[in-house]
Amino acid sequence: MNKILVGFLFFISIHSYCQMEIRPNNGPRGVRNIRDEEGNKQGIWRAYNYYGDLMSEIEFKNNRMEGKYVTYFAGGGSKGGKIRESGQYFDGKKDGPYTRNYFSGQIAEEGEYLLNKKNGRWTTYYIDGQVRNEGEYKQNKKDGIWKYYNRKGVEGASIEYKNGVNVLEAEKAKELAEQKKAEMEKIAKNKKANPVKK
Repeated sequence: MNKILVGFLFFISIHSYCQMEIRPNNGPRGVRNIRDEEGNKQGIWRAYNYYGDLMSEIEFKNNRMEGKYVTYFAGGGSKGGKIRESGQYFDGKKDGPYTRNYFSGQIAEEGEYLLNKKNGRWTTYYIDGQVRNEGEYKQNKKDGIWKYYNRKGVEGASIEYKNGVNVLEAEKAKELAEQKKAEMEKIAKNKKANPVKK
């Protein structure tokens, strides 16, 4: 009886600490994604397209994205090709430096995320590497002076934003609303002064 009980406990203890290794769809033979005994994703998970090209590598901890991630352009083979974008996750949210690239490898956009929201200085580029625009984000909204450039690097516009709103456009809209209100009041005043006779 004791032998059966010991054997049963041994089987349960081994079974409870098992990990599942899963071969990703269309992935090469030696690559495995790991789930722990509770079915949670752990470690680096790789995804492949129909042709076997590595498309992404994302770190997981307890079924949440945690750590670095990289996505690739198709056509790079099973080891990955040109990097499309790279960044980091913290507790399932984008958090930290972020870069998106053109197929040529030239940076298209770079900045930083804070708890899944763009925060701090962000810059986007033309395919030749010239700055397209640059400015600050606060909680995923443009804030402060944003500069826009043409392909030759000459500044074309400078726009001030406050909490995601173009300040100049907001002022113009406010003026327009005040003018309309004044016109409506004038019309109402004229109607009172000159009522329509029947």
